Amino acid sequence: MLGEFGYAPDRARQIARELVRCGDFLTDGPRAPTFDVVIGNPPYSRMLNVPELLRDEYTRLVPEYARADLLHSFMDRSAKVLRPGGELALVTSDRWLGNQGAARLREEVGRFFRLAHVERLDVNSTFYRPKQRRAGSPPRVHPCAVVLKSAEGVPITAAPIYPGIATAAEAPTGRTLGDVCSIRLAPWLGTAGIFLVDAAVAEGLPREHLVPAIDTDDVRDGQLREPTRFAVATTPHARPPQAVLDHLERTMPRMCARGRRASCAWLPPEPFHGFDLSRPSLLVPRIAKNLRPVHIPAGVLPVNHNLSIVRSGEYSLEQIEECLAGALAADWFQLVAPRLENGYRSITTRLLRQLPIA
Repeated sequence: MLGEFGYAPDRARQIARELVRCGDFLTDGPRAPTFDVVIGNPPYSRMLNVPELLRDEYTRLVPEYARADLLHSFMDRSAKVLRPGGELALVTSDRWLGNQGAARLREEVGRFFRLAHVERLDVNSTFYRPKQRRAGSPPRVHPCAVVLKSAEGVPITAAPIYPGIATAAEAPTGRTLGDVCSIRLAPWLGTAGIFLVDAAVAEGLPREHLVPAIDTDDVRDGQLREPTRFAVATTPHARPPQAVLDHLERTMPRMCARGRRASCAWLPPEPFHGFDLSRPSLLVPRIAKNLRPVHIPAGVLPVNHNLSIVRSGEYSLEQIEECLAGALAADWFQLVAPRLENGYRSITTRLLRQLPIA
């Protein structure tokens, strides 16, 4: 490039060697305020994925709150090498902006900077990386352009930062969905065919130990179909009938490792005997493109970590559904819900409880 400006090759190489320094910013970079501007695209990788020898060295150099991810480590170091009045401009993954695990990092960065600009980059940009869903593959990256300045912008605290809200008007305040209803995560029952059985298996089990169960594949065009699966209902303090025990003994060898229990083998990985099924509820899929709840009649159990909403105050179930279908909720959802691939978002109990209502 320097040759295009008329520099002789030898002189161009000399200038490049003086301008460009190759090294590890965390181990070889400066420790004290040195620069007026830092511009970069730091790596995004969990520290657990860093080779052990290098990880041990980073652990000695990086404060505890910045060790979870290389992005956290680079941001912390970048903040500390800037002189007073300096600016930090980075393309980062969006995870540090909203994840609870990065709250302390945000708080520390906020000691030096204010948020002058944050903008989501298009998925067609070279910085975007989808999740491959293969063991050992890197995590997804939804990139953001971030500019931090010492005296300009929005204060940064431990609270999550949502692009589109942080630099515009303050986030909506007032009542939230969590104020007017109960929101729970539906239980995960482990490998199919053990605590979650089809109608043919259910025929051989006592009816009083079966609960109709539904997942998102039981929903078509927003309507719940007739349940075709049943959850095997047990409690910790009552030994189930022999037919249930025989079924569990026969099928338990197929249970995946994380679903196995060290004690009380007749309980599922996530027991649901305390789940309130006496009232109708709303089902919200944990992965969706929008907030479209589905009515679930009393006595039917949602499963597999979908979200279950039950009224707990003066709002009726229909009014809660109206809140979820409103423009305020839709705008909040698009700004706040963590992005996945192909327009889908991750929906959690925390997200729904914080959702503002009119």
